[in-house]
Amino acid sequence: MSENVNTLTLFPTTMNWLGTFDPLVQYLKNDVVIDTTDKATYVCLETSAALGVDPFLSPEWFLFTGTVAGVHTVDIIDGLSNVGSATQPIIQNDGAINLIAGSNIFLSGTAQNIIINSIAMSGFIDGLGIASYVSGEITNDGIRTIGTGGGLYLETPPPDAKISQNNILSVTTGAGITNINTAQNPVLENDWVRGLTLINIGNAGTAEDPLLTNAGVESVTNTDGTLQITGSHVQRTIACSAATETVLIANLSTMVPVGWRVVDANKAYINFTLASPLLQSAITNNVSYNVSIDLSAIIIRVQGGLIQYQSSNRILLYDATTNNYFSFHTQYISGLANLPIEISLGVLDFNSSYLVSNGLTTITGIAFVPNTDTSISRAWELKSYGSIYGTMTRGDLA
Repeated sequence: MSENVNTLTLFPTTMNWLGTFDPLVQYLKNDVVIDTTDKATYVCLETSAALGVDPFLSPEWFLFTGTVAGVHTVDIIDGLSNVGSATQPIIQNDGAINLIAGSNIFLSGTAQNIIINSIAMSGFIDGLGIASYVSGEITNDGIRTIGTGGGLYLETPPPDAKISQNNILSVTTGAGITNINTAQNPVLENDWVRGLTLINIGNAGTAEDPLLTNAGVESVTNTDGTLQITGSHVQRTIACSAATETVLIANLSTMVPVGWRVVDANKAYINFTLASPLLQSAITNNVSYNVSIDLSAIIIRVQGGLIQYQSSNRILLYDATTNNYFSFHTQYISGLANLPIEISLGVLDFNSSYLVSNGLTTITGIAFVPNTDTSISRAWELKSYGSIYGTMTRGDLA
């Protein structure tokens, strides 16, 4: 401070350059500094400037030069050089300043391009899956990586990897088995039977080429005309009877008359559900039965006057599910008749195989078609009807 005062006393008009502004320095008149805020040069105007006040903010300082953008000064130390200018410096490293070699290390190259060399390995830190020994030997103590291929995948990563298979890689077939596709998508086939375990069944052939025979009938049960074999392996004799059986063809409760009254050559129906499982089984399995259906419960009234009357009426069994018919022809009355008269449809005789040959799979009703030999149309009216019965006898055993 005293030096600054002496300078001001001896050289009252001489500027004193003090570099970058320092808020801790007491500046005197004619001191010149570079402000750190705007990088401009200021001259102190007062005998003693206020301590710590930035020249940029104080009227005690005079702006000596304008602001300057960029670097103002650069201090270069060892190992660095400025290959640019003072205001546009380019700093570069001239080279390593100092490097001290240690145990088992020696240096080569130049100061700017030092090469560090190892004389011998002085230490090694083991890692996951890697183990080292005093001799310097390095070993792998666990799986580090696994490349999976076709059919294999990793459920857990290394080193504790779990390998799983997601499809077949190969198939080894044995005697009697062949693979007709690929190893990854096998289709296995049995070339021949390898063995048989038989209970109450005889084998007249071999294990590879069996010929099986029934060693004995188990048991026999007859239900609604069907034959079932069940039970223990006791040999039995099955006998078939040709006895005539009375069956219910149609129940009154299921009958539905349709199309009555009817005139000549037209058709009327009595629909019903077939009630006899024996007749249905004969149709389904095409077993020959001689069947008689009694239609006497069905009474028809013919309207009209006194005429010469002769009629040939058709009665048909039909199957509504297949729209197939089986036709009968019955002569009723011939001669003078005082109409109205009442007639019965009588009895229908046929073999069950005829129904099958005409395409019927069941019986869903009967149809009535009157046909007279005169030109006078008459009204045929259904007067009464009731349940229909019949008889059945095995045709191939009679």
